[in-house]
Amino acid sequence: MDQFIVSGHVDGTINLWDMDGELFWEKEEKAHQAEITDLQIAEDSSYFITSSKDKQAKIWSVGPDKDSNGEEAYLTLIKTFLNEPPLNSAALIPGKPYVLCGGGQDAMAVTTTSARQGNFEVRFWHRIFEEEVARVKGGFGPCNT
Repeated sequence: MDQFIVSGHVDGTINLWDMDGELFWEKEEKAHQAEITDLQIAEDSSYFITSSKDKQAKIWSVGPDKDSNGEEAYLTLIKTFLNEPPLNSAALIPGKPYVLCGGGQDAMAVTTTSARQGNFEVRFWHRIFEEEVARVKGGFGPCNT
């Protein structure tokens, strides 16, 4: 909503910046346990999805939300999608309740791995129920976007 800039970092943290470039909100705990590889904001800018090398995609609320003490909180975790391969990208499908997650083994190791072992596939998850609904297999390298 043109109030904040969200950033994801190599160390697994996410931050919220105001439009003057000042740090507005720093999430106390790490968002992911490994490098954040992608961050995509929903059409209405109220939430976003991150993907990471820790094999997870997560949906976050920008905020403000209320925490357990009734105080304002930003960058609140909404959903988590666990995958088998390290993820390079995750996307929200506008107007549909689905999340796409793609990744696989690092590109430099592709020549020594079969497509099955490298997990070169795209997974479709139901955004609300956090259940896998489909999978596209058969790629010859990792999905990057």
